[in-house]
Amino acid sequence: DALIPALTDRNREVRSLAASALDRLGWVAPHAEAQAVYLVAKEDWTACIELGAPAVDALISVLNDADFHIQGAASDALVHIGSPAVDALINKLRDKNFKEQGEVRNILTRIGTPAVGQLSALTQNKNIKSSTRQAAADILKQVDAARAVDALIPMLTDQDGWGRKRAAEALEQLGWVAPDVEARAAYLVAQKDWTACI
Repeated sequence: DALIPALTDRNREVRSLAASALDRLGWVAPHAEAQAVYLVAKEDWTACIELGAPAVDALISVLNDADFHIQGAASDALVHIGSPAVDALINKLRDKNFKEQGEVRNILTRIGTPAVGQLSALTQNKNIKSSTRQAAADILKQVDAARAVDALIPMLTDQDGWGRKRAAEALEQLGWVAPDVEARAAYLVAQKDWTACI
């Protein structure tokens, strides 16, 4: 039993030694999530992909590993798992304490279309801080420009001035043209282009 916690140790070698010791003891994982932790400790990325959704949390847990090869392999596995990984990745995108936000954004971008619906919903949720909504919009911008425009337009009237400005800049990069006077006014206010507002 003392070996099980070692499977999630921060040190790659400790995890590997624990998995090898469990192999020698003939240990069998009692459930899929325990199997996932064991497979990550063994660095058996193919088996993690085959396991699918139950492997997602174990893979996310090593995105901040000290070894960039581990980080990269876990990222690739999450991309291969695809849609079943999106919920957990969105939760990490929302978690201000999770240090690997950039890697989560990269994975969601690589997953692509299966993440679009949840990313769009995230941008529209006013209960979420604007920086997280903007991160979701930035991912959308790379995956589905049309959906990104739809997500960014309401952000022009966000309470957070920084969020409004970022939304306006993103719309400009996408080549958006305001369809009416109200949308143009919201865009100019977000850009703080007071001269053009006159």
